[in-house]
Amino acid sequence: MNKTITLSGNMVEIPIEKEYYHCENCNIKFPSIDERYGMCKECNETNGFCYECEANSDKVYGIEPNYTIRNLDSENKDTFHFRGIEVYKINPSAHRGERVAIYDTRHKKRIYISWDYRVSDLKTIAMNELEKRNIKVDGFTYNENTYKYTLLTRDFETQLTK
Repeated sequence: MNKTITLSGNMVEIPIEKEYYHCENCNIKFPSIDERYGMCKECNETNGFCYECEANSDKVYGIEPNYTIRNLDSENKDTFHFRGIEVYKINPSAHRGERVAIYDTRHKKRIYISWDYRVSDLKTIAMNELEKRNIKVDGFTYNENTYKYTLLTRDFETQLTK
């Protein structure tokens, strides 16, 4: 593989050595052109990454689709349906310290918990609280405009309030 450059008005071809990476998963050496997320092609495909289309396949980290979209023009598409739980910080007042508000968008219930200064991270505090209430978090999203996290879970039954 060569690269052509202009040097003092003359076109010169310079041989370029292939760059190689070491896979973070299996530690083999592979060409840089095959690198995706720090892993080689084989490790990416094993973890559910569709190498050809640059998108995740139907297998996303072991989560099976739980919802089907009906499509009139083609096949139905399996996808994921999650329950959203909004999380945001409440600043301290004259009488109370910092708190975390957790709002269940499905059941329309809200709880407030004290800020955990040992952790000092909004998402982690909320995830720890949901874990205590036996609600497994499967993912999250963050809204930069409202500064709110939305924690995603496939558990539609467990209530926030007891």
